[in-house]
Amino acid sequence: MVSRPDGPEGILVAMPRFVVLDLMRFVLALMVAAGHWKGPYTPGRAVMAVDFFFILSGFVLCCAYMRVADRPDFFKKFMIDRIARLYPLHLATLLLLVPINIGFWASTGLPLEQGWSYQDGHLYTFVANLFLMQSVGLTTGSSWNAPSWSISVEFFTNIFLGLAIIRLAAGSRYMWPFVMAIMIFAYIVLFRELGQVEAVMEPVFGMINGGFIRGIGGICAGMLCFFLFRVFAAQIPTKGVTLAVRAASFAAIAASLFLIVDATPVTNIGFSMIPCFMAAVILTSLTEFWSPVKAGMLSRIMIVLGAASYAVYMLHWPILSFVRYQLWYAWKWPIDLESTTAEVVFLGGLVILAIAAYYLFELPMKRLTKKWITKATEVPVATVSAEHVIRSVPTLDPDAKTSKEPATRALESIKQPA
Repeated sequence: MVSRPDGPEGILVAMPRFVVLDLMRFVLALMVAAGHWKGPYTPGRAVMAVDFFFILSGFVLCCAYMRVADRPDFFKKFMIDRIARLYPLHLATLLLLVPINIGFWASTGLPLEQGWSYQDGHLYTFVANLFLMQSVGLTTGSSWNAPSWSISVEFFTNIFLGLAIIRLAAGSRYMWPFVMAIMIFAYIVLFRELGQVEAVMEPVFGMINGGFIRGIGGICAGMLCFFLFRVFAAQIPTKGVTLAVRAASFAAIAASLFLIVDATPVTNIGFSMIPCFMAAVILTSLTEFWSPVKAGMLSRIMIVLGAASYAVYMLHWPILSFVRYQLWYAWKWPIDLESTTAEVVFLGGLVILAIAAYYLFELPMKRLTKKWITKATEVPVATVSAEHVIRSVPTLDPDAKTSKEPATRALESIKQPA
């Protein structure tokens, strides 16, 4: 192989949409829903799909934002984008579960999910969920839209990710070892303190949820996937290399799906699945970069399903809660929850609702939220943000892309009074 003439910067400009990874995200979201339904086709390790989401998120966000990270207002826009993407549907599903809880209590006189959820109280956990703080050490159990624990983790780890992207885009080579060290440390903590990757609300060090540590490890693993992808994508492959990478990509995807579906008990297998997920992301992205999926009906379907994956993940729990607790338990509807028909109807209906939710709710609300936050955060005075501090940290890398002094660059980016 020979190097691309435009180097790593050309890779960022030429980045395609990774539609196969889009489809993977959809399939795994559906597996999570099937895992919670607990029908005849329940994946044995559906909980590990969340780790793939974390890794994929770190990778995709680096791909999307690395080339614009040198802009003075990058961090602000990055966080606005993340809030607009994550929060509206989270809030909608949280509010949707309020009448579901009230309806169940009115019908049975019992609190919803009594015995395993809402250990910290309904009102307290509602407020924690409202501010996406249900998985940072303030609660001890699941509550409301239970899968949203990972959205809480995603949001707060994205703060670190945005600041790290700024330093990486500035040319600092020392950030990559730092990111790798954080990833290794996170998984060591999970192994030593909890003995498993599949942590959610379990306390670590008595002050933070294990799911948060898990999210940090996954996001950093995704960032390292981006680093390796960019290294290999900078080469122009031979036909034989392209075919070999494509075959390895299929094998890594198949292995990842098998490990998630398989129910055979294996001690600490979760830690072995992380490298497999990383290999699937790196190899699949290289395959799509070198040989993009042709535009057409198939690619459009893959993109639509990938776009709807977040709604699949967030909507399945309110629907499941209403069907299982209200229809089946409280109202005694004759639903065979363990039948193939019930599971197929649930998953099929969920996909239809998720696609509709994406186009009719997520996209419009994302635009409105970005517009509202952008307007609300416009301050016509000179300010120095955390982003300016991060940018002003001197780099020891002699190959850094800017020749300006850090202090000069920070001052140039400060808004002047109107």
